[in-house]
Amino acid sequence: MFGIAPKAPVSPEAQQWVEDSFAWLIGQYGREFLQSLPVIQPTEEFFPEDFHPTDASIQATLVRLCGFMHVRPERVTLEIFDDDQEDLKKALRTTLPHREDSSSGAAGTYRENTGAERFLITVKRSKSADPVTLIATLAHELAHVLLLGEGRLDHDAPDMEPLTDLATVFWGLGIFNANSAARFQQHDDGTKRGWSFQRLGYLSEPMFAYALAVFAWERGEKKPLWAKHLRLNVGTYFRQSLKVLEYRDAQKNKPRYGRM
Repeated sequence: MFGIAPKAPVSPEAQQWVEDSFAWLIGQYGREFLQSLPVIQPTEEFFPEDFHPTDASIQATLVRLCGFMHVRPERVTLEIFDDDQEDLKKALRTTLPHREDSSSGAAGTYRENTGAERFLITVKRSKSADPVTLIATLAHELAHVLLLGEGRLDHDAPDMEPLTDLATVFWGLGIFNANSAARFQQHDDGTKRGWSFQRLGYLSEPMFAYALAVFAWERGEKKPLWAKHLRLNVGTYFRQSLKVLEYRDAQKNKPRYGRM
């Protein structure tokens, strides 16, 4: 019995884009480098300090992420802006690469200081209320440093922002970015209570999940323990994606019968 081929949680075109883009990243940095990177997880091993929604704590988080992503922290300047700075938000949203926030434009932005090899990252102060979202936003902006700042990717590339999201998976931060791709939040203003939906980033949950599966497969991880940290939806898509890759690999190596 050949069995029924498992179905990927994304379209064939999206599968191809993820795989081609991941192959491009491997070509940039090398397979051995990919396999040597730790998978950053929401544990004390990687984030031993208690997080507080303060400027100092956000800066410390950025420095820690710089270490994970091999970016010299002295090259990066962090600015934190308030959500009510409408003029700044509008300018940043229309002129700079940014981490997309469906609720109110840019959650974070990236800018190069031409000729000085320094980079400016800005982030909304409100993002500090949720460490997972903050880490995902900062990781995305640091991925801009690695791809745009180091001249590996053109600013005008049509898939520049989605590829930047994918790069966070390559660098081991995919758990955070996948878990923040879609968030349900409860609100209560004293008179009315309810739930709201927010999307952050350029890849959907299924896209991030498929990217994480490709990441694991390229590292030889068929049942990675770190997958326990994925949110329910992402984890389901991730396991489904691994089955697709496993089935495809088995079909490729399946013995052929009959006359040749």
